[in-house]
Amino acid sequence: MCDELDNICRMGLLPDLTERYISACREEERFPNFAGFMRFCGFGAESIDKLKRNFPECYSELCMIFEDEALNADLPASVLSVYLKKRAGYDEETTSTSCDTGQLRLVFDHDIFADGK
Repeated sequence: MCDELDNICRMGLLPDLTERYISACREEERFPNFAGFMRFCGFGAESIDKLKRNFPECYSELCMIFEDEALNADLPASVLSVYLKKRAGYDEETTSTSCDTGQLRLVFDHDIFADGK
């Protein structure tokens, strides 16, 4: 199965496959997520680690897609926080040898839907 995922990444088919999964989730009123995507494709949990290791650009793209889906979902902040920490790497320590990495990470520990109430 992992070889199939490698081929999907090499052929640039991952974005289309991801969008098909997200469309299916919307039809079924389900929350699109990494685990569901891997299940949808018929891949195991080890595929995520292999993808992260062998195709970091594809993994990063998936992280961004599922992060966007999570941030725009009508989920309680506690659920959203756990999901983002587990799957989007919000709890990972970043190490850099340079002060200027050009990266910006925003972390919200409050309910953005309750602001101003």
